Amino acid sequence: MKKTLTLLLSVAVIGITSCKKEALPVHENTKGDPVVLIERKTNTPFVLFQKPATIQQTTENGELKDYLGRSYDTQNTSVGNPEGIRFPVIDVEKLFTDNPNYFLNIQHNSTEATSFSFSDFERYEMKSAETQTTTGGFGLNLGLFKIGAKSKFASAFSSNTVNQTNRIFGELNVTVKDASYEMLASSNVANQVKDKYLATSFLGELYNTTPFELIENFGYFLITKFNSGGRANALYTGINTQTSSSETKESGTDASINASFTLNTSTGGSLDFGIGNTNAQTVATSNNISQFHVSVKTYGGGYGFGSFTTPKSIETANVDLGGWLSSLNDQTTHVPISFQNLRPLGDFIHETNFRQYLLSVLQAKNDPNQTTPIYNSFLVPQLYVYLSWGGVVQENGESLTLIRYRIDFRGRFGGEYYPLYGGDFTMRSTDDVMAKLTAEMALYQTQNPFFGNLQVNFAGWDDPDPTGERFPEWFNIQLNNLKKYTSPNGITYLLDATTMKGYSFFGDYLLDTYAIRTQVNAMPAVTATPVLSNYSIYGL
Repeated sequence: MKKTLTLLLSVAVIGITSCKKEALPVHENTKGDPVVLIERKTNTPFVLFQKPATIQQTTENGELKDYLGRSYDTQNTSVGNPEGIRFPVIDVEKLFTDNPNYFLNIQHNSTEATSFSFSDFERYEMKSAETQTTTGGFGLNLGLFKIGAKSKFASAFSSNTVNQTNRIFGELNVTVKDASYEMLASSNVANQVKDKYLATSFLGELYNTTPFELIENFGYFLITKFNSGGRANALYTGINTQTSSSETKESGTDASINASFTLNTSTGGSLDFGIGNTNAQTVATSNNISQFHVSVKTYGGGYGFGSFTTPKSIETANVDLGGWLSSLNDQTTHVPISFQNLRPLGDFIHETNFRQYLLSVLQAKNDPNQTTPIYNSFLVPQLYVYLSWGGVVQENGESLTLIRYRIDFRGRFGGEYYPLYGGDFTMRSTDDVMAKLTAEMALYQTQNPFFGNLQVNFAGWDDPDPTGERFPEWFNIQLNNLKKYTSPNGITYLLDATTMKGYSFFGDYLLDTYAIRTQVNAMPAVTATPVLSNYSIYGL
């Protein structure tokens, strides 16, 4: 919800005096900052975050299945490369121990070559088959994968090359697939993970780093299926010398890529694989492509047999990968490749606001007009009051001005302001609006609201929505209705079974950060295990 925090009180007076001659007294806010009405009521020391525990990057026992449940980052590489593997999100060992039937391992023993081309990075996601493997295809809507693809091509060639308007691009992947590993990721399993199987290290990061930093460290996806084996990834680029449609450019590039490599069975039964020949340049030239270059990188395979090449002209490139292919007969050289069914991290997080924060960070990263990172710092939790004029009312034969207000809450992570309470009060023309508002907020605090100990600020004039019709999501959660529940994950939930809303925290220190320790300590526990997926939960 968009808020205007800096309007002067005099703005509202214009509307008031248009219907009534008496001017409403004004408290000037000349700096444009919120006006402090009531200071924070507790002197308890508090911190905004704690240093999370060290997170583990490598698997403990080296088993390939242990890469399931880790995050995957597409910001600096394209989907399918093991470079995108990040940190544990799910405690896979615990999930496997409790539910071994949720896991599947199938041998494949196959080799395949796939290629595609694209005339610009806007078309990358449409042409690459691997970007279609995310659940719901939501990544395509956000343009997430083109960012990583562009970064990968820029690393192989150069940023200047990638940004040239007459460039065409292509990619060849030769995949030696030994086996596939899969974790069931149904909605039922996702809810169990939220309740019981999130890695403690991930929860520490979720609650103690900003959403921006979390995305930088983890990426946005979760690995639920991948193949093991080896992969040769060849990147191509050239200059299109004639104006033509995207489809025509890509068709010519496809033909040039197909002419650039050999993958054949030799007389001895082994595979011969090489990239680069003069015929590819001939085909490229016939398709109006000049300066056709290739860069090759392998994943998996024995040391000394792999390859990483600087960009070379296709006619002079001579990359022999036969030895690399043969080295993959040793299963100890296999790595995770070809990731499918990538899931958004938000699918495994209960907290509504956390899911929105992560999605907002991604949208901002893909917005060229967004130059400043969002959700990149912690803020002191506070309450903000918005006012609006409610007209003239009669009380005991006297004409009074009705002022409506809404109290909003903003937590550590900033961003959206969530409505907590709405009401109104009346005042005479001789009254001071700020004095009346301060008295009204003091009265509100006597009602023992959940966040009543936080600093209260006057923020501006806005539609206060006192009935909660515009912003119903977090409106009027009653302290007396809250009951606490600590999940097997170690997260404590404060739940209102009447509104099916609530709050969550991970770490006892947050009780002091939000000045709610007394309220939470006195709160009764739930009498039955709640179905958390039925609640809208705000992470503190």
